[in-house]
Amino acid sequence: MPKEGLLDPRPRGGRDSRERTVALAGGRTVGYDRLVVCPGIQLDWDAVPGMAQAVTAPHTSSSYAYELAPRPGT
Repeated sequence: MPKEGLLDPRPRGGRDSRERTVALAGGRTVGYDRLVVCPGIQLDWDAVPGMAQAVTAPHTSSSYAYELAPRPGT
């Protein structure tokens, strides 16, 4: 099954946790044993005053951006 377009992006209750089903974009319903939801993230360092400078300081790190991830031995 292709990854893209499986879930209907419209907020209409596409998941039924009691029945353990997910509504697909095409109208089908698929059952699941375990469901992992990964909505993604959009970074906005400027939303918090000073955050953009703080995450690039010498002794800080962030797991949200590859270039800011901690390095072994640092």
